[in-house]
Amino acid sequence: MRVAFAGTPDFARAALAQLHAAGFEIPLVLTQPDRPAGRGMRLQAAPVKVWAVEHGVRVDQPRSLRLDGRFTDDADQARVALQAAQVDVLVVAAYGLLLPAWVLSLPRFGCINIHASLLPRWRGAAPIHRAIEAGDLETGITIMQMDEALDTGPALRTDALPIRPDDSTASLQDRLAALGGVAIVGVLGDLARGVPLRPAPQPALGVTYDCGEFERCMDGALRLGDVAGFAARRETSRARGRLRGLAVVNAIEQAAGPQPEFAEIRFAPSGSVTVLMGSKNQGQGHETTFKQILHERLGLDPADVRYIDGDTDRVAFGMGTMGSRSTVIGGTALWTAADKVIAKGKKIAARLLEAAEADVGFGDGKFSVVGTDRAVTLKEVARAAFQPGQLPPGLEPGLYETGTFAPKQATWPNGCHVCEVEIDPDTGEVTLDRYAIADDVGTVINPITLKGQIHGGVAQGVGQALMENVVYEPGSGQLLTASFMEYAMPRADTFCDLAIESHPVPTALNPLGAKGAGEAGTVGALPAVINAVMDALGPLGVRQLDMPASSDRVWRAIQDAKTGRPSA
Repeated sequence: MRVAFAGTPDFARAALAQLHAAGFEIPLVLTQPDRPAGRGMRLQAAPVKVWAVEHGVRVDQPRSLRLDGRFTDDADQARVALQAAQVDVLVVAAYGLLLPAWVLSLPRFGCINIHASLLPRWRGAAPIHRAIEAGDLETGITIMQMDEALDTGPALRTDALPIRPDDSTASLQDRLAALGGVAIVGVLGDLARGVPLRPAPQPALGVTYDCGEFERCMDGALRLGDVAGFAARRETSRARGRLRGLAVVNAIEQAAGPQPEFAEIRFAPSGSVTVLMGSKNQGQGHETTFKQILHERLGLDPADVRYIDGDTDRVAFGMGTMGSRSTVIGGTALWTAADKVIAKGKKIAARLLEAAEADVGFGDGKFSVVGTDRAVTLKEVARAAFQPGQLPPGLEPGLYETGTFAPKQATWPNGCHVCEVEIDPDTGEVTLDRYAIADDVGTVINPITLKGQIHGGVAQGVGQALMENVVYEPGSGQLLTASFMEYAMPRADTFCDLAIESHPVPTALNPLGAKGAGEAGTVGALPAVINAVMDALGPLGVRQLDMPASSDRVWRAIQDAKTGRPSA
């Protein structure tokens, strides 16, 4: 069996050496270009290159394998070399370059990756270091059949390796490298003997979707997007010389991770109230949302509430506005502070109403004696809180309470996006024609703000999918898209009407039932738009198109499909 090998560090070199020792023919090695070990130091060859040179194996060191990128000559040279090598399989181990579709399609058995961890525990950079740092008791090797990315695809084999108390990154890497060599030799040995590659059982991801009605959400989006009428619309487009594509995407994201957030409710002797939030508004409408929560819990008129956020001179702390966490965590912290206001207010109200505290209830902004019409408003209680003669014995004067909330686990907002695009094959121009979203963000605090968040998120996703691109001049490295005169961004005329429907399933992970909404539009828009483009181009034979799907790239992909050239 002829094996091409792509890798760079010592970990990869060990696997390469074991493949050679096992008798596999290795006509070609791909590794990254020589790099300096530090500033001012000479270029150093990667360990994989050193091994290949010592054993007389051809080495190619492309800076990129993308045929449409900055280093097209490098990529084309690597493609020619891989075609000429006529290998059965490409083995990849810590290579460091993304593998486009043309790489995966050349070897007879595709590409197989050696990953230094038991996926999905650690995926990405430095899995060995991360396992030690996290105090894991074991790690291991995962052998994967690769799809169109660096390290994804079905697992073919997993081998566990205990982490010893005295293991360092270096010692664990050596042991994993040896184990990886044994594992890949075993997989390729089976392949050479005609044993079919079968995915190995994988461990659970270790996360729990606490709630959601995913099928109902998708049914709503399919109805809203009139998917049943797509076939007729495609025929109409075809009659006009246009291509039409459809994508249905079920998106789910992990949001509002377990970090704390702070809120304070501070009444003044006049009865006025100030809210101080650690979560900082960046244009999401926090002031509206948090005042609405306060109105729901305490019955306060939002116009009477002074709002302060992110002021480190006045707010105790804040962990930041990110990950769709502000309403979920900050809002719950505010709810917690409000509960404390109610609890203290009941003591004061009981004194004012000459009733037992247990007989006092709260609702609609006032404290009342159950079963009677005797009541005092929260503002009246707040003013009384600063008058020692009105307070029960031993109760501290004033009415100002804080709340801090840290969730036990993340929430899982989800939704379904349905996108239709139309493409002019003569120009490659993509038109967004229909877009429908059914979303579950848990309890909806403010429907208008939510729709604004979704509109903005979809706009960000559409921009990345269709036009946004950072471009450098070849050779000089000069940034060519340094201002919005050159850097394309979506405008109002980029979009069609967005049909949005809420299908809230409140979570039990916080008293608000909120799951978070800040990224809801973006996580669905990216795959929805680009998959709709690919669906439209599919009948022409286009199988690969990197974002952004700008008119020139789409036109080029159509021309390549007509001439039989592989798409970049």
